[in-house]
Amino acid sequence: MTSTAAQLARDNHRLRSLIEAPGRRVDDFWPIPEPDPRIENARLQDLLVWVRAFTAEPDRKRLEAHGFLYPPVDPGFDPDSDWLQFTRWMAGRPLSWHFVTEFGPLPPEDGLSDVDIARELKRIGELLESRHVVIDLQENLPERIAYRCLKRELEGEPFEYVADGTTCHVTACSGYCPGCLQRPWCESGLESAWPEDEESGHLTCPEEVAAHMPATAVRAGDGE
Repeated sequence: MTSTAAQLARDNHRLRSLIEAPGRRVDDFWPIPEPDPRIENARLQDLLVWVRAFTAEPDRKRLEAHGFLYPPVDPGFDPDSDWLQFTRWMAGRPLSWHFVTEFGPLPPEDGLSDVDIARELKRIGELLESRHVVIDLQENLPERIAYRCLKRELEGEPFEYVADGTTCHVTACSGYCPGCLQRPWCESGLESAWPEDEESGHLTCPEEVAAHMPATAVRAGDGE
């Protein structure tokens, strides 16, 4: 490590110590590490300015009047949600929430009748809506497949807190079509071509959706 790099590392550590407090960690505010220590240094200096300004005057309107318009949230959402995230972080409060932690585990699919599935989907939708989250799965998706997608999604990653008027969407889309439960009902998934499709000679998707696959689920080019 060169002397310049060592100095930057020490300076960044010093800045973090000035910024952080019980329940307030830089890594929680910026979960994606910055690999360049020079850029990290500039960002930490900016964040320290914000921390000191908010500590002295914890009022958004007054801070905006002094030029503090957009909190350095990364990745950002919208101004109101960014302010919400920043103020929660300054208070040492969580920046995200998890469905299962908040509302309890979802029941296993194999113990649910079709009526139960429909009831659970309605309940999940209402709970998510109360937290500014909407279900945005593929249209015409069988309810049992929809429940399976949501269960996996909601048991996985948490949701960030967002301001009133901001909406998050649950799409259950990873971008990897051959492994997606929704592919047979997804226009983009049907039109895309993957190596797995070429190798198998047909549309590739998880075996567990085969029994529900519509007859129209043919990849563009297949059957020509």
